[in-house]
Amino acid sequence: MPALALSFVFVGLLAFVGRATLAALAWQGGVLRTWLLAPAVGLAVVLLGTMTLNQAGLPVRTLAWPLTLVLLVAAGAVFRWRRPLFPGRALRPFVVVAICSLLWTGWPHFRFNFDWLSYVNDDFVNYCLAAERFKDFGFWRAPQLEELAGRDITQYYWFMHVPGLMRFGSELTIAWYSSLTGIKSLHIFMPVILGLGVIQLSATAALVLHRGRWRRRALFAMALLAISPLFMLGTLYQLIAQVGGVGLLLAATAILTSRLPAQRRRLFPAIATLSLLGSGLAIFYPEVTAFAVLAAVVCTALESIRARSWPVVRLSLFLYGIVGVILLLRHNLLSYVFTILLQMGQGFRSVDLSLSLFPYFMIPTGLANLFGLMPLSVNYPEPYTSLAILAGAVALAAALFHAIREGLRGVPVGVLLVVQAALALKLMTSGNDFGLYKNAMFMQPALAAALAALLLRLPWSRFTAPAAVVLAAVCCAPTALHYTGVSQGEKAGGLTEAKNASALGTRVPPVAPGTRLLCDINNLVAAKVAAFELRGTDLRYLSRDYYQQIAPIEFERLGDTLIRFHPRFDDLMRTRRMLADRDTATVRTHNLFDTTFSAPALEFGREGKTDAYLTLDESLGLFNKLHVPPETPATGFFKTAPAGSKRNHLVFMHTGRGNHYYLGDRNRIAIYQQEADPYTRRQDITGMGRFLLLRVERPDTEFYLRLCASKTFMGEGHTGWSPGSRILGATDVPLAFPGNGAVNRIVGPIRPVVRDGAAYIAIDFNETPTQFLPRRSGLQALYNTKVPLDSRKLVAYGRDISALSAAEVAALERPARLQRFPQDLVFARGLEYSGIYEDGWLSPESEFVLAGAPASGIVRVRGFVPELAGIPSLGGTLIARVGDQEFTLPTAQGAFDWLLPVPAAAPTTRLRLHFLHHGRLPGDDARPAGGKLELIDVLPALPTHTFDFGTPGGARLPASGIDQDGWMARTATIELPAGGKRVLALKVEYPDWSGKGAGRLTVALPATGASREETLPPGSYSRILLPVPASSRLQTVTLSAGDDFPLPAPDQRRRAARLVSAELQPASE
Repeated sequence: MPALALSFVFVGLLAFVGRATLAALAWQGGVLRTWLLAPAVGLAVVLLGTMTLNQAGLPVRTLAWPLTLVLLVAAGAVFRWRRPLFPGRALRPFVVVAICSLLWTGWPHFRFNFDWLSYVNDDFVNYCLAAERFKDFGFWRAPQLEELAGRDITQYYWFMHVPGLMRFGSELTIAWYSSLTGIKSLHIFMPVILGLGVIQLSATAALVLHRGRWRRRALFAMALLAISPLFMLGTLYQLIAQVGGVGLLLAATAILTSRLPAQRRRLFPAIATLSLLGSGLAIFYPEVTAFAVLAAVVCTALESIRARSWPVVRLSLFLYGIVGVILLLRHNLLSYVFTILLQMGQGFRSVDLSLSLFPYFMIPTGLANLFGLMPLSVNYPEPYTSLAILAGAVALAAALFHAIREGLRGVPVGVLLVVQAALALKLMTSGNDFGLYKNAMFMQPALAAALAALLLRLPWSRFTAPAAVVLAAVCCAPTALHYTGVSQGEKAGGLTEAKNASALGTRVPPVAPGTRLLCDINNLVAAKVAAFELRGTDLRYLSRDYYQQIAPIEFERLGDTLIRFHPRFDDLMRTRRMLADRDTATVRTHNLFDTTFSAPALEFGREGKTDAYLTLDESLGLFNKLHVPPETPATGFFKTAPAGSKRNHLVFMHTGRGNHYYLGDRNRIAIYQQEADPYTRRQDITGMGRFLLLRVERPDTEFYLRLCASKTFMGEGHTGWSPGSRILGATDVPLAFPGNGAVNRIVGPIRPVVRDGAAYIAIDFNETPTQFLPRRSGLQALYNTKVPLDSRKLVAYGRDISALSAAEVAALERPARLQRFPQDLVFARGLEYSGIYEDGWLSPESEFVLAGAPASGIVRVRGFVPELAGIPSLGGTLIARVGDQEFTLPTAQGAFDWLLPVPAAAPTTRLRLHFLHHGRLPGDDARPAGGKLELIDVLPALPTHTFDFGTPGGARLPASGIDQDGWMARTATIELPAGGKRVLALKVEYPDWSGKGAGRLTVALPATGASREETLPPGSYSRILLPVPASSRLQTVTLSAGDDFPLPAPDQRRRAARLVSAELQPASE
């Protein structure tokens, strides 16, 4: 069955149960409104039934079908008994909106079906793992040490729900529907959350339908919410507790503020319904119960003021509803109280906004994000961004103005929006970024309701209001499509936490029984997904102990009196001892390179097991890519390999100096999640901090490290590599990367340090990580201009870090040519380089290692010098070194094409370039650059024997004292490559406007004593021939003139003659 069909079944099943429940309770709230509330009520009924039976010791897998069948039979009996009316005509447009919403948000299901995992948020995997525990075990069943060691990671969620007192409604809902359908939690999650989104839509319409004649307003509110990108994002980002919890909140608010009978004795239907919804909300998403309470209190106060009487009936509903919730929750009330206390302690706590993880609504673009006019973390060019901010501000002001007006009249949804807006203002002023981010999502239903009411006030609203909804959908469509497009997981970075998880599938290749898998994965969600797929297999995490503390154990906050009501008080008291015993048995702590880190105790539970490695496909990480052919497409998300097949395999380690990205010290994070490489769509990059500790599996005694990284994108003043950077091992090995920009270098040999049988090295970039400072203009600069959208502190971006044996280094295929930018750099393997940017710009210093060349070889270097401040139009200098041979070359703004002789045969050719003059690229780029490279080519011999010195940019041998246009100083040299017996033919121009008589030029070969002295007649070309004997080494030709003269103004140079061309001719025998 298609995945989306199960979303429809989910909603239909809950609606049937919920409508029967309301019919059984005889709740009277209007025929249409009752059906709109039914899915939320059904969710509460199923949730409470599942909770009760699971806490009685029944696994959800065992209870799901019996419970569901009983509910369906009972619902059928109630329908037969009560015969509730079905308002098909009135309900039809709401159903159409719900179907359209499912399709608009869930269309990736058509591509991936059940494999669509959307953003693969960490909470999503936690929900699924906890749901699997509920499916197979009773709620209170305590974990065993062998399970915690790696055999069943789901058991860690016992700590979250029993001593951690965390809400568990979402997990139970997933477990129930997973058990019904037989589909794993990981794959049924998206159909469930899409269904919960429909429940939120339906509850929004029910709340708006406070007055029976507001049917159009309810429909328009539902439609506006359905097209809201921020509402969609809650589903796509897998915030299941929020999506379902807000639906229950809206339904509870509708009951709290509904019309009540005049007599208290007829309150039972409302009390019972409120008790069900309140209890469901308390275990599903207790954080938002305050909104329902505050909205109801304000509405009640306004009602009392208008009636000028004490609201006895309404207060009775509140009081008895609370009693009903307490009776239904029983000891689960402790979890609710604990959550509320936790929220009160953290809800208004300010954060350092320079390190904010959720800055979106703290800055002006949040106004556009709130209404879906721009995606989160995406800025459009001006003036569109300012226009979107302005439109968002106007829409928010209009919605709040209308909400205040209607709130004063006691309209519940208007009061709710005012309450939420007041909280948003408090969160904004107190600097609570996460709270404001969540509240912006909470506000979506009430905002949609306020905007719907405004649309219906337009002239000719029968036509203009639907047109306005369509226009809103069109305006929001780019953002909505951005969110759903990203949810396919095909682009790294942003909200995507596991690239290609949906496309590749997360099934782990099978391993033989008795295999213990050593997991090197440093992607948090991927590591947890592996644990999900490998339940029952011994899985050990090498990179980080992801479950050292699954949830804060702080139950003491409840106080001694309350905590003693916990049904598993003894288990609570031994929780910390259980975790300590687990650490003692399975974890070892080490100190190395001035940092502390934990590593798995692999000797625990090893008996009779064969080790193998579990990794992600290399393209999905930072490490060990050199052993895979470049641009190889991933064929699977996970890979397994026998331990013996790995050699010099690197594993990132979470340490005190270099944290893992998840919940790490923002000033000390070593690696972040992958993101798209700006220079290619065929691979990704990883942000890096200063210090990385690496574990080396099955290392050689000595090995080499390949580091492919870039500082090109780091911003002004941060593109250069620190001279003190080094690799730490038994002895330090300096990195010594010259220049700025990108590098691909092989460093070594390196000897690792061994601790507890495992080898370790570290990389210290010796640089304080830096942030990208925001630059905002237009309305973006209204407030909080220093709050960055990207809070990361980085040193560089990595493309690959791999370890190689000496034999592998020797076997590397070194290219002879570097010409295609950026391809040849970003996909480099045997080509080593440093000091060049991916687009070909050369930093002031750069270095390259290419294929070897014979003694007669040539390194051709072609490019141009740009017109930048700091670079003279004439008279610049480039120091080029080929091997041990240094050439001092004149440069000028414009093209160059140097043919540099190789001093001696070697297996590799090392070229180093140093521009003595450089400038910064224009605009915001500001990268320091000396020139732009077009070609480096290692040739076995000269590609031409004629050298055009008189044409700027013409191919020429290395020469000093000769400008790019051929004008010579009084003393100049030309370097000739090794070769056989030849004749050097020079064509020289001596102008007749110099004011001098005939000139004289001496051409000599000092190594042999050969020379030619030539008179240069004015206004003509002279040809000078110099015999060059055979040589296996470079030969230097000197050119000496007797006098010089000034060139015509405005040129300020003084020169002796102009070398038009040089030619190496074969000598006749």
